Amino acid sequence: MRPAAAIVLLCVVVASVRAQVPLRDAPPADLDAGFVAGWQNGEPVPGSKKAGASADFSVCVRTDGRSTFDVRAADWSLSLADQAIVFKMTLGDGRAVEMQTPRLKSPPRSVVASIRRDARQALSGLWIDGVEMASVAVAPGQTKWDSSALKTTALLALMYDRALTRPEIIEFGQTEQRHEPKPPFPGEFVVDDGEVISLLGGSEAVGLVESGWFESALMVFAAGKKVSVRDLSWEADTALRQDRPMNFGSLAQQLERTGTTTVILMFGRQDCIEMGPGRAQQFYDAMERIVRTCAVHTRRIVIVGPVPFEKKEPPLPDLSSQNKALSAYSEAAYAAAENGNCLFVDVLREWPQGAARWTTDGLTMTDSGHRVLADLMALHLWNGRPLDSTVQQLRKAIIEKNKLWHDYWRPSNWAFLHGDRTAQPSSRDHLNPGVRWFPAELEKYRDLITAKEKEIWKQAAEPGGKLP
Repeated sequence: MRPAAAIVLLCVVVASVRAQVPLRDAPPADLDAGFVAGWQNGEPVPGSKKAGASADFSVCVRTDGRSTFDVRAADWSLSLADQAIVFKMTLGDGRAVEMQTPRLKSPPRSVVASIRRDARQALSGLWIDGVEMASVAVAPGQTKWDSSALKTTALLALMYDRALTRPEIIEFGQTEQRHEPKPPFPGEFVVDDGEVISLLGGSEAVGLVESGWFESALMVFAAGKKVSVRDLSWEADTALRQDRPMNFGSLAQQLERTGTTTVILMFGRQDCIEMGPGRAQQFYDAMERIVRTCAVHTRRIVIVGPVPFEKKEPPLPDLSSQNKALSAYSEAAYAAAENGNCLFVDVLREWPQGAARWTTDGLTMTDSGHRVLADLMALHLWNGRPLDSTVQQLRKAIIEKNKLWHDYWRPSNWAFLHGDRTAQPSSRDHLNPGVRWFPAELEKYRDLITAKEKEIWKQAAEPGGKLP
């Protein structure tokens, strides 16, 4: 073990016995709060209340993914019939409220009707597998419920006396899908068929994905295997702070949604700029929390150390003077990797001496800088050779796929999609305002991404071959 790394680890001996607090980059989903009643296979769920009334409420249903279902109470019903989900409700004054989705291509796994009363805005929604498909305005009032009067043919039906948030709705849909985390790497970097590799980090990670160099090297290494790369990074992210838009979901949910099986972490550079010398311990603590969060889903984790700052001529400042402080952050990242049984790529120590012009201003990395980083990562992880011009067609397809993923994962008009402007007319079908066209339309990107990935896998398996 390196001396600097030993010092960092020594500093955290006491910290290691503290309670493990999960990283919270968004309000945590809490499916215990507000629970009033539930039915599983026709029997009441323990803890269910017999009767009551509430203004806002939610009904969550899990199906077997094949058959129809029906959930009925005194004044509302939720059912799957004729390939569409229908929610009906009778208000206290006798008026009827209805939400209905378009015909679904396949039966859903989870359905949630979330009723948030507001006579002015369509804030009540019908969510299918975590996607809001329909909405309606519901006048203020109270809804009575009686668990003994409810009838259901669903596998599971839960009721809450409040409107669930999007992260909570996603959490409900993910509960059944969770599995044991993948074990750590067997001492070396390996890729299995069906692997989903997600990158987390700040601007350097974003740029590395957008350049396509690392993914090109990875696809050549994994040729013949169906490997997907998902960019979960965000500009200006640090180990201590990963801000996300309203209702985006926590890091844990992001890993679950993407089916991540391997995580690549790239932090330290922005942290060093913001925190300065002497705070590497705080960076280590933050990295350890991220590793723990990721380890719940997979223990296949790679930590990539920070890229050095480059010296530039005046009038640009000489950021290379901060490389001494950056080395402490690199050692902290190494310590987090060693303590968490992760692989580590020591970029700062192994950065080529002959490298030049890897940044535009000493900080912002260029395309050639990302290529040097990709070559270094490939060499360290699987003894890969430097990339050459034969991967240009493959790289082009990868860049196109990543652009599709970017537009799907972090669309520019998030507020109209799942934020605080979902009730606006532009967020719904102009012919039928009860239909949320925007979320459903965005889901079509998934097929486009899959098609592009098939193209990438073919090119990686047959270098230079023509596509069909």
